[in-house]
Formats: sequence, C-alpha cells, structure tokens
Amino acid sequence: MTGTDPRNGLGAPAAIVWAQARRGARLARGRRSLSFIPPWRASVLDDMALNRPLNLLFRLLRARVLLRARSPIRAFGLRPGVTVAIVNWNSLDLLRDVVRALERFGPPPGGRLEILIIDNGSSDGSRAWLRSQRRIGRLRSILLPRNVFHGPAMDLAFLLASTEYVVALDVDAFPVTDDWLATLLGPLRDQKFVSGAQALRGYIHPCCLAMRTDYFARRRHTFTPHVGTWDADRLGRDEWDTG
Repeated sequence: MTGTDPRNGLGAPAAIVWAQARRGARLARGRRSLSFIPPWRASVLDDMALNRPLNLLFRLLRARVLLRARSPIRAFGLRPGVTVAIVNWNSLDLLRDVVRALERFGPPPGGRLEILIIDNGSSDGSRAWLRSQRRIGRLRSILLPRNVFHGPAMDLAFLLASTEYVVALDVDAFPVTDDWLATLLGPLRDQKFVSGAQALRGYIHPCCLAMRTDYFARRRHTFTPHVGTWDADRLGRDEWDTG
C-alpha cells in the first residue's frame, strides 16, 4: 500500500514531489517571512512555500466559476437558483434534519435549490447516507478523505456551486419559514454584497450567509481563519473571522 503524507493527504511519491516544489518555491520567494499571508494576497509561490496545496486547487476553481459567469452560452453558465452549502463532520442526525428542512421550505421563487454537502472525513455513518442520497439525486456531496476543517471545506463548496447564488449554512441551522430564501436573496438582488445572520457578532456570519457565486470567486474570498485589520467597515465584506 502506498504511504500517505499525514499533513497533505498525498501519496508518498506525490509528497516527495510536493516537498521539492516547496523548497524551490521558498528559494524563489526569497527571505520574506513565512508567516500567514491571506489567500487573496498570496501568490502561487506563497501557496507552495506555505504548504497550501488546497489553495492552488481553489485558484483553478475560481477561474472556472468566473468563466461560467461570463459565458455567453446559457448552457455553460451559472444556472438560476441557489446552492445551499453545508460542511458536515460526524453529525448524521443533524444532517438528515437539515436536508428535510431544506426540502420542506423549498426553492427560491423562479429558481432551483441544490443541496451540496462537503463531508470532512466523517466516521459516524454520514458518508454511507450521503452516498445513498446522492444516488437518488436528492443532493450533491463531496466526501473528503480526511478533515480539512470547516473553512477550507466551505471554500470548496462555494467554488463548486453551479448556481447564481450560494448560501453557507451550518449543519445545525434549520430554515423554519417558506420565505427564508427570498429574505436572504433580496439584499443581493438589490446589489448588496452579502446577507445573512449576524449571530451576535455585529456582522454577517457563515452559520447563515448568502453571496453571489461569482462575487465570492472574483474577490477571492475565503472562510479560512486569518489575521486581518479587523476594520469594522471591512468585516463581512473583505475580512472574516470564521474557522
């Protein structure tokens, strides 16, 4: 059996290649600090030197979203409707409940509702259940081999969305009214950047957060925790505290 690098989830040959690429990136990058650099400011060399292979994948997915958003051919563009993105880790009972609630309180007016679940390496039966629901077309799911943590998993979900709008929802956040999506999407249709729940923080938090899919990609947003300026005017638009 091929060995696996516990940090990256890479097979042994791929881990060796990645390690060599990292060394080369550090030399090319020079003596700049290897402290955290926010993903929207990082270069490809930064991602390699700082050991962030997922961010390299996200670069490709961002480009794909933006190409779809600009496609003059409707069949290749982002579809009308909303993707509800949920990250799951060993929360099967809650997952079943939130999927039922999403179906009960339905799609937005004039659009479709897609449910996208990113599973973070669960071991409680979630993955078998997600496979069964995926087979019958009830939802989309990505089953990650290990836990990459909530922020990167939600980044992946947003960049895999195929609809015009995308909503981040915690696995234990349940819609309870028929007009919940219309309420969330209303500000976005009025040219606002983001809408959702403040969650006692004074700015919108991704326990319930809606954005345009192409805006998320274009601005290179991320749900990964980071050190920022914490400027009150930027929180919820260009900076996030999630993790």
